[in-house]
Amino acid sequence: MLNNKIVVLMTTYNPTEYIFEQIESILNQKGVVVELIIRDDASSEKKNLNKIKLMYPNITIIEGEVNLGVAENIKSLLMYASKNFSDYEFFAYSDQDDVWRENKLSAALSSLSKLNLDKPALYYANLLVTDSALKPTHELFKKNVVKNTLGQGLAQVFLFACTTMFNKNMIMEVVKYDFNSLGFDSLIYYIGIINRNIVFDNNPHILYRQHGFNVSGKKEKGLSYFISKVFGILANNVETKPMQIKAKFIEAYLSDLLTVDERDMVKKVSNYSGMLSRLNIIFDSRIQSGYCPKDIYRWLRLLMGNY
Repeated sequence: MLNNKIVVLMTTYNPTEYIFEQIESILNQKGVVVELIIRDDASSEKKNLNKIKLMYPNITIIEGEVNLGVAENIKSLLMYASKNFSDYEFFAYSDQDDVWRENKLSAALSSLSKLNLDKPALYYANLLVTDSALKPTHELFKKNVVKNTLGQGLAQVFLFACTTMFNKNMIMEVVKYDFNSLGFDSLIYYIGIINRNIVFDNNPHILYRQHGFNVSGKKEKGLSYFISKVFGILANNVETKPMQIKAKFIEAYLSDLLTVDERDMVKKVSNYSGMLSRLNIIFDSRIQSGYCPKDIYRWLRLLMGNY
């Protein structure tokens, strides 16, 4: 019989009123038994956190004494969960301001349980982007674009942590590394891909709320997309060589698990410098996201030496 006990891990900082809808949607999941743990990163505004304590006495709440930042807060929570909930096999991550459909965890569990649980295993899914009132606007990823190949992953990271479910072995693996170097989303994404033990669900099970403090799913089309991206590059308002940093991390820590073909791609991205090496990546059919606008934007960044 399938083990349906799941630990949901949520990190918070100055949570807004949205968190109560998020919590209710987690506790009302169908077909699973949920244990919710919240780790707060030393919020300066504790009004809603205190309300949660009163309304939900069965939720485990860890209050950080000092602000660790997003990455270290997540890592601290993962380490706490692996130590204090070691009898659980399945874990999921949650943001503090979305709403989950009632079948989110059961759908994730059904897919994840088909992978090899003797090594790090990972499930993630599409998102239904909404406005602040939860009115749907679009699905974040087009159907059948995500391939879970390392080449595609070197072009774009498709994973959003709030959609994930993973096993205990993934936690034991991921906490070995510095989250500030790569970030939790990218780290588990690459570990899943490189272990060839990852599954993507095209169907969204989250209402991914966009509001004043969260615009990561904002949809831009056509000319407006290119104008905003090009101006971002020219204004140097972009992360410095994000994919080269990721490739160097993979080369340093995960290369033993790579195939010869994967090692070649990683080396290309981690070591690029002059124009010839940049063009070599642009024309490499293996290193493409599958989204034409995003690939063109990536090519522009490559040509400017900031990929």
